[in-house]
Amino acid sequence: MTNTLLEEKESRYDVAIVGAGPGGVMMGIALKEQLGVHDIRIYDKSSDFGGTWLDNSYPGSASDTPAHFYTPTTHLNPHWSRTFPPQSELLAYWRGLASQYSLHTNASFFTRVVHASWNATTQHYDIEIEDVRTGERRQEHAKFVVSATGLVSEPRYPEGIQGLGQKGECAFEGVGGLWHSARWRHDVDFHGRKVAVIGNSASAAQFVPCLSADPATHVVNFCRSPNWFVYGARHRYPPALRWVLAHVPLALRIFRLSVILINYGRPIWHTLRQKDLTAYMKRTAPAKYHQQLTPNYPMTCRRPILDAGYYACLHRPNVELRSNAVREVTKSGLRFEDGTEEAFDVIILSTGFITGRSLFTIKGEGGVDLDEFWKSEGRPMAHRGVCVPGFPNLFLIAGPNTVTRNGSAIFTHEVGVDYIVQLLTPLLRPSPSPSLNPARPRRRLPRLQCCSGACARRRRSSHSNLPTVVVPCGRGDGREL
Repeated sequence: MTNTLLEEKESRYDVAIVGAGPGGVMMGIALKEQLGVHDIRIYDKSSDFGGTWLDNSYPGSASDTPAHFYTPTTHLNPHWSRTFPPQSELLAYWRGLASQYSLHTNASFFTRVVHASWNATTQHYDIEIEDVRTGERRQEHAKFVVSATGLVSEPRYPEGIQGLGQKGECAFEGVGGLWHSARWRHDVDFHGRKVAVIGNSASAAQFVPCLSADPATHVVNFCRSPNWFVYGARHRYPPALRWVLAHVPLALRIFRLSVILINYGRPIWHTLRQKDLTAYMKRTAPAKYHQQLTPNYPMTCRRPILDAGYYACLHRPNVELRSNAVREVTKSGLRFEDGTEEAFDVIILSTGFITGRSLFTIKGEGGVDLDEFWKSEGRPMAHRGVCVPGFPNLFLIAGPNTVTRNGSAIFTHEVGVDYIVQLLTPLLRPSPSPSLNPARPRRRLPRLQCCSGACARRRRSSHSNLPTVVVPCGRGDGREL
């Protein structure tokens, strides 16, 4: 009886989109507006559209990309309130676009895609989905699958720390618990608490100044690998400028172009700027932390972090920056490599996100698993970052070697969506399902790898022997898609 009920619930779609963040929203709009395709289904395990801006709701959460470069060219927004908008404003923007194009009618929220398997007989993907609230699973089908799960959607829990599981399971009994910054607990009162923050990624750089603004909150930030910080004032746009951008022809596009030109430069500029950023750090941060805050790699190897008051907050008496190597999570707090132990009330992980592998199981021709295929190749690979050989009708948004380290993820999403639309235009008419020549993506990799240089040990995925998954800045490979 159960099998019959599940079979009755099966649905078939032209296109299935996995992820309701910016990439999923842009893909859904393109399908409806450019191709006139409405038989689509958007899956997301969260409660609404928004992706990273729905998940990352910690104090101080904001864009580190200038607002006017963080919007697709088809939907520019003259009404951004400031240079780097807060999470609430970004979430409202993406939800607004989804509402404008009635994407809610195509969405299945609280729904996790377990796996998608290519069926050579039906020329469709068989997609197993799970209701995250009830655990009920069922199967649906789609001729095309677009993976738009994003680069910052699945928290990464550090390996090698005893007592900490891959999903954050631990024996810690502190009053505030342990969690990743992307799963912020708004019910926790930090007043009078001792808080351990592991990592000083972009998230920590935003919420540590907010937490430590309360003198009664003692924040200890553990940082083993420092990042480059860039100074960027979060200016509010005056009403007069916003009026001009909204009403004067071409003003918005010219302003957006100026933002891009100001924020991009040639390698010589990066060298000069690196010296400038070192001087900025020494002017702003306490002298006792200068050595600990100085990275040992070029600033173009990792995405620089926008300083939202992080350096300045290190002067506060209730903030400590340490380099202790954490060995174990205990019931009361943390144990370090030197054998010492320290009690905390709250432990927050700011340790980044899982990259370099699919966040759901994908099987292509002959039942080949996508992650296993990438492992056999020694790297994640995709033609133009979008199509993978042996996986018909599968498309990736923000796939391997597409996103530049210092650029806009939305720019890369838009280029990828445009390319997918080009491919789908003839494919949505009756025709055989295409399969990519495996040599195509392999020919592109050497050009991307050769520019890694001193960055070879930075921003790798979980696969060994892997060239950088995020393209070094200034290469322009995003537009080459």
